[in-house]
Formats: sequence, C-alpha cells, structure tokens
Amino acid sequence: MVVVMGAFAAAVMLRPQGSAPPAARGGAAASVSAPAAPQTAPPAVPVSDRVAALMQAGVDAARSGALDQAAAAFRKAVEFDPTDAKAWDSLGVVLVRAGDEARGVEAFRRALRAVPGHPETHRNLAVVLDRQGRGAEAARHYRAFLAKSPAGSPDHATIMARLEAMGSRRTGE
Repeated sequence: MVVVMGAFAAAVMLRPQGSAPPAARGGAAASVSAPAAPQTAPPAVPVSDRVAALMQAGVDAARSGALDQAAAAFRKAVEFDPTDAKAWDSLGVVLVRAGDEARGVEAFRRALRAVPGHPETHRNLAVVLDRQGRGAEAARHYRAFLAKSPAGSPDHATIMARLEAMGSRRTGE
C-alpha cells in the first residue's frame, strides 16, 4: 500500500493543480472544458499499516546492528500507537542491547501498561531486572511469563531452571 501511495504522490507531484490540458495551452482554437474535479488527498494510511512498516524497519535495522536506527523506528511506532505492546517491547530490547537499561526497563513497563499480560515483555523485563540484581521483582516477571505464555514455549524450561536457581541462592542451598 505504501508503494502505491508513493507512486500516487509522485503522480500528483508531477501534475500541479490547475494546469490546463495541452490543447488548452495553445491559442484561440482551444475549446473550453468542464472544470476539473477537485483533487482529493490520498487516502490516509491506517495507523496499523504505519506501525507495521516501522516495526519491520526497526527489526531490519536491529538485525543489521543499527541499534540507533532501530530505536528510532520503534519510537516512531509507539508515537503512532502508544498502546502497541510489541513496539514498546521491541524498543526496550533495542535500548537494553545498546546499553541503556534504564530506558529499556521503562519501555518494558510501558508495554505492560498497554497490555498487562504480554508474555515476552514479562520475560524481557525479568532478564534485565535479574541482571541488575533485583531478584524478587525479576522472579515475579519470570512467573508472569510462565503463567501467560503458551505451555510449549521453548523458554519455559530455561526460566523454570532460573527460578529454581534464584530460589536456591535465596535460601542458601
């Protein structure tokens, strides 16, 4: 849809408003034609399409190692739709990978405000909190991930083992 809109926009740019047809530019032999229909603005791109395009751009940038570019794309996505938990979660991951854990944690918290049961965000937030030594809070988010993600999730075994290790460390075993 964006390509079509881009082609449409280029077509509009190439034909300025109010230009007369080639025959009317000549002289006296030109006939008078009916007024041109008013040009309408191109249809608005749905927010969901804009967010999807920005999310794809962010993922592509992150995969290529361009974390600043990825963060910029995810920030634009959440500007268009502040309730998109995946966009907030992706922004959090990129920020953490870029070394900005504080802002990454805040992005994860924003994702959970948008969708409290978003399992991937619970997992990602738990990992960061765990690295920061905030075990009790991390354990709460690990447990939320286990409760809210599908039973067959490949991360279940790893997270259960991590919770076990955290419990053992806490009790001194």
